[in-house]
Amino acid sequence: MPRRPARCGPLDLGDTRATLPTGHVPERQVRAALIAASRSPAYDGPPPRHDHDGGPVAFGATTIVKAQHRLHEHLDTAVWFARLGALAGIPVPALLDFGVTSRQDGSRWWLVLERIHGNVVRDPAPVHQHSLGTALRSWHESAPLSGLALDDPGALGVMLGSARRFHPHTYPAFAELLAEASRGLEVTAIHGDVAVSHNTLVGEDGRLAAILDPGAVHIAPPEFDLAWALAVDMPRGAQPAPLLDAYGRDGINSDNLDALLPLFQLRRLLDCHTIGEPDDARRLHASLGRRAPHLLRLPGVPAMP
Repeated sequence: MPRRPARCGPLDLGDTRATLPTGHVPERQVRAALIAASRSPAYDGPPPRHDHDGGPVAFGATTIVKAQHRLHEHLDTAVWFARLGALAGIPVPALLDFGVTSRQDGSRWWLVLERIHGNVVRDPAPVHQHSLGTALRSWHESAPLSGLALDDPGALGVMLGSARRFHPHTYPAFAELLAEASRGLEVTAIHGDVAVSHNTLVGEDGRLAAILDPGAVHIAPPEFDLAWALAVDMPRGAQPAPLLDAYGRDGINSDNLDALLPLFQLRRLLDCHTIGEPDDARRLHASLGRRAPHLLRLPGVPAMP
């Protein structure tokens, strides 16, 4: 039976050895998994070349193949995610086939998924946020609790993996603050890594055509999803109200969200320095300077020029 906690317990702050590794699967193994997936009769595209450099995905006309590309990713999570569409009424790509490569090829999983055509949104509009807020409320209320919980051993290090790797001097203090803000909060199933401008496709009508790629942590306070979506989208012009109104203010603990939002803005700020998003980084730095300047004084937080 899946674990069904009611509230978040103490987080694993001492995971300095990376209990759950978060690195990349070797490219050779990713390519082998894509080639194996392309042999499925469910796939309608050309086989990826052995020198394929398009990342962990290859495209057909109405389907795509996807390969495991991070060490912490699990096949059962991918299968669980695909089944959420009918269960929670959210738009996710249909799973058409899946499998695992041979031990010689690294025992990496692959998927054949429905290809959903939509737009990647850089500048979120209220209609986009409204659609995401509605989907997240349905996710939090309908999805079963399954997968990695925030208070499981190693889970915090997975959620903050990029901060731990690229900002090791900031990570200990940051992790303690997040643990303090999370302890005792009610938990639900969460996506863990979604915003209008991240891991979604939008249709011509402005509604979500698809939610993609759940994060590594699947059970946590629901405010995590809301705080992360706002932290990613607000530097690109989004306002909190459309997302939160669509989600339903009756389902939000505003004190929890107020405590978590600056921490997720810091998490996004660190990511922006890592992935090269200087405009977003400047806006996040300015927002934190007004609302939570103490976070900018944590050890190792990059200064803005």
